[in-house]
Amino acid sequence: MDDSRNLYAACYENSKIIRFGDSDTVGTVLTTGLNNTKHFVEPTYIFVDENRSIYISDWGNNRVIKQVKDMQYNSIVAGSLKYPQGLFVDHMNNLYVVDGGNNRVMHWCKGCETGETVVGGNGEGNQANQFDDAKDLAFDRKYNLYVVDRDNHRVQRFDVYIS
Repeated sequence: MDDSRNLYAACYENSKIIRFGDSDTVGTVLTTGLNNTKHFVEPTYIFVDENRSIYISDWGNNRVIKQVKDMQYNSIVAGSLKYPQGLFVDHMNNLYVVDGGNNRVMHWCKGCETGETVVGGNGEGNQANQFDDAKDLAFDRKYNLYVVDRDNHRVQRFDVYIS
């Protein structure tokens, strides 16, 4: 939801992103894929930033797409992923993505073409530096990173520096 009370939904099976206004009963389709030509394959998670740009985990295409508010085009902002899941954009426009199939959380600084592993990436497992089907992430006010580790039935907290 954004600051104007618009609700955004990723339609997993219909492969589109929809926005519902405060009193809408029918939503507006914002995008169906990369520039509406290369369609999403099971979009899973979305994040709406303060400028109402939408970041979309395009799960089946192993990438994250950014749709800028009121623009007809969008772009790939993170690739080389395996089944991207939860995502977050911080106050400096850094992108964090759960790379579910690679059991890690990745970080892309604003404008960077390649990402870096923040936590995980040590294979599937149940050790403190491993995940087994990580799904989502969140930051608290002190910028601690929390990762939902589904098949280990836990949420892990990590100290991650964000300036």
